[in-house]
Amino acid sequence: MKVRRGKSTDEYRDGSGEAAVLIDGRVLVLSPLATRLLALIGEGWTDVDGLAASLAAAVGPPTDGRSAEKATADLVRELAADGVVEVRDAEDRPNG
Repeated sequence: MKVRRGKSTDEYRDGSGEAAVLIDGRVLVLSPLATRLLALIGEGWTDVDGLAASLAAAVGPPTDGRSAEKATADLVRELAADGVVEVRDAEDRPNG
């Protein structure tokens, strides 16, 4: 799976590690983990497995028993549902 930033209008980060993004007139507050993930994603398509490795190196492995890849893919899907990111599956079809 690959991911890229969605079409946010504005983004604000505070000192706590959280961020707020403006998407289609809605303000979404992102957790520190989602904020860190978003910071790792550029304008182009980025491989989710690479993001998982970067997140695991920065914050440690998931504590709920999931692999870093599964936890990152789940977070990416949640962000895609809100329009924060766009995802593309392995067959190169845009999704979200």
